[in-house]
Amino acid sequence: MTKKIIELSEDMFQDGFQNITDVDFSENAVKIMEDRYKEKNININYLHLDATDMSQFSRGQFSAVLDKGTLDSILCGENAIPIGDKYIREVFRILDDNGTFICISYGDEEHRKGFFTTQDWSIKVEKIAKPNKIISSNINPEEKDNKNFHYVYIMNKKKANF
Repeated sequence: MTKKIIELSEDMFQDGFQNITDVDFSENAVKIMEDRYKEKNININYLHLDATDMSQFSRGQFSAVLDKGTLDSILCGENAIPIGDKYIREVFRILDDNGTFICISYGDEEHRKGFFTTQDWSIKVEKIAKPNKIISSNINPEEKDNKNFHYVYIMNKKKANF
């Protein structure tokens, strides 16, 4: 894990996001982060949780969900497609009616968008050069070599027409 990835929640907290709940499948990772934040007097709620079963959260509990590699990790495992679909359904369920889901992924649109279209979202995709590629050369977002990019999927729940 790079230093910057570890600090994402911490940076968000210091930038004014005060109601942050982080979840991780690894109990050890949760313990490490709880200890780290306690030492720095940063109040982030860290939970050991399977992101495909977030039943402890109520429907519509969150206004935003930020995925920093969770879907990518799920898609590297066994039964990836049904588990990935289950995860996306859970994210959709815990978001409020105006909720936003931001998914940062290595997967390009061809390999990820199908997971997102199973729910009623408006979807915007940003292609961002990986940090080490920005430093080493001038990367053009139109470049065809997708391994030099991260994809940021920004999805908003569509309003239900009742």
